[in-house]
Amino acid sequence: MSYPPANWKRMRRELDHAGVGQNYVVIQPTARQIFKCWDNAKFSAVIDALHARGYEVVLTSGPDKDDLACVNEIAQGCQTPPVTALAGKVTFPELGALIDHAQLFIGVDSAPAHIAAAVNTPLISLFGATDHIFWRPWSNNMIQFWAGDYREMPTRDQRDRNDDVSFGYSGGRCHCSCR
Repeated sequence: MSYPPANWKRMRRELDHAGVGQNYVVIQPTARQIFKCWDNAKFSAVIDALHARGYEVVLTSGPDKDDLACVNEIAQGCQTPPVTALAGKVTFPELGALIDHAQLFIGVDSAPAHIAAAVNTPLISLFGATDHIFWRPWSNNMIQFWAGDYREMPTRDQRDRNDDVSFGYSGGRCHCSCR
């Protein structure tokens, strides 16, 4: 993946504005399908552990209100809130630049995890019901966790594959769509 230098300059300005230095981790907690998502409270605990080790955390997501609600719930569950100012406000090339300069990327089975692999940022990829061997990001710089089927995967005909996907948010889990 490549991106114009202007994308990184914009991301660096946004990070500077948010008070984020060079030692940051990007976490993308949302995915198009809910069965790919992890528990929000667990993301909050991971963020607290990263802060305790001296990392700043930037949460990213899609622009939908449910994605942003998910990010806000995770942030509210943290002892030291992560940066949420970029959630829902970056393009894919900007996200690539942001992830490229991060110390680490953590995310569920979603496009941003594949972006992290493409720019060779160390990544932790969290898989649930999807095939973690077939769909994993192609990277030798990755730790992949397969949590087992922590949420039942719907049958293929039950999955929404439309361009305009409805969103849902309930009980500490969330999902989003790329339109």
